[in-house]
Amino acid sequence: MFLPVGFPSSVHKSYLPIHVWQFLETTAGSLISVLTAQAMLVSVGAGNAAMAGTAVAIQWALKDGLGEMGKLLIIRRFAHNFDTWPKTWKMIGEVSSVLGAFMQLLTALVPGSFLLFASLGYGLRSIHFAIWNATHTTFNQNLAIQGNNIGDIVAKDEAQFAVAHILGMALGIAVLEVSHDPLFLAGVFSILGGAQLWMTQRLVTAAQFPVLSLPTLQVLAHHFVKQGKILNYKEAMRDMDWTGEWIKTKAFKPLKMAHDMSIMTHSTFPCCMNTLRHERYLLVDGKLLLNTKASKKDVLRAVLVHMKMQQSTLEQALEWSHVQESVFYTGLQSQGWLIDSIAWGDSALRFETHDSAAGL
Repeated sequence: MFLPVGFPSSVHKSYLPIHVWQFLETTAGSLISVLTAQAMLVSVGAGNAAMAGTAVAIQWALKDGLGEMGKLLIIRRFAHNFDTWPKTWKMIGEVSSVLGAFMQLLTALVPGSFLLFASLGYGLRSIHFAIWNATHTTFNQNLAIQGNNIGDIVAKDEAQFAVAHILGMALGIAVLEVSHDPLFLAGVFSILGGAQLWMTQRLVTAAQFPVLSLPTLQVLAHHFVKQGKILNYKEAMRDMDWTGEWIKTKAFKPLKMAHDMSIMTHSTFPCCMNTLRHERYLLVDGKLLLNTKASKKDVLRAVLVHMKMQQSTLEQALEWSHVQESVFYTGLQSQGWLIDSIAWGDSALRFETHDSAAGL
C-alpha cells in the first residue's frame, strides 16, 4: 500500500532515504498549515461566525488570484531550469513555503495588515506548490529505474502523503489544545520552520542520481580532457556543491547557455561561425547556442570542445573532439551515468543555418 511493487529492486537506491525525509517534511508542513490557519482566523475574529466566513472567502480569493499570479510568474521565468537543477529548486520551494507560512502567522500578530500578509503568504505558498509539482515529477522519473513504474511510485507517494498530512493535522490540533496565543504559535513555528528546512536539506542530500546536467557534464569533461579519465558519481561530486548541481571547483571556466542573440555581436563570432559551420552548435565567449537540429549528443560534444579549448585553439579542440567523443560517450555509460537524459536549462533559443549537418 505504501511502497512500490517490487521494492527495493524496482526503484533507485535513494528511494527509501528520500521518502523517509519527505514523510517527515510533509508532516511538519501539514502541522504548520494548521497553525497558520488558526492565526489567520484569529486575525479576522474567529469568534464571529460572519467574520470567520469572510476570512475563508478572502483566503480562497487570495489563493486563486494572487497565488496563481505568483505561480505564473515563476513558471514563465524559471520553468526551463527545473529539470537541470531540481534539488536546488526543491530547496527554494520549501524556503518559499516557510516564508509564506511566516507571513500568514504575522496576520495574527499584526491584524491591521491582514490583507498584505495574507496575500504575501498565499503567493509564496502557491509558488512552493508549483515548484514542488515540477521537481517531484523529476525526482520520480529518476527513481523509476524500470521506466514503466512511475504511475505506481506516484500512487504510493499519494498514500504516504495522506498519512503524513493526517499525522501533521493531528499534531497541529494537539498544539492548539495547549494554546491559541499568537506568540505561542510563533514560537512553535520558529522551531518547526527550521526543522522543515533541515529535513529538506537532508532529502536533497539523499537524492543521488547519476543524471547529466550541464554543470555535471562540464566536470566530467574537464577531468576527461585533463586526465583521460571518466569519473563516477561519487568522484564527480567532489567538484560540486552540497546539492550536487552547482560547480564549486575553479579549475576551469564554466560554459553557460546563451539566453539571447547578443553573442552574434561578439568580436570572435565570425571566426567561431566559420570553424563550427558544420556543427549543430556555436561556442562564443563561453556561451553555448544550439542549432534547431541539435540533439543531446551535440550538447555533449559542445562541452567537450569547450573544455579542450581551454588548452588549445578552437580548431584543435574540434578536431580532438571528433576523435575522442565516442570514447567519452562510452565511458559515461560504463560509469553508470544516464546518458539518455541530459538537462541543460534549455530556454529553446536556437539558430538555423542551411549547411548544418553534423551528427554522431
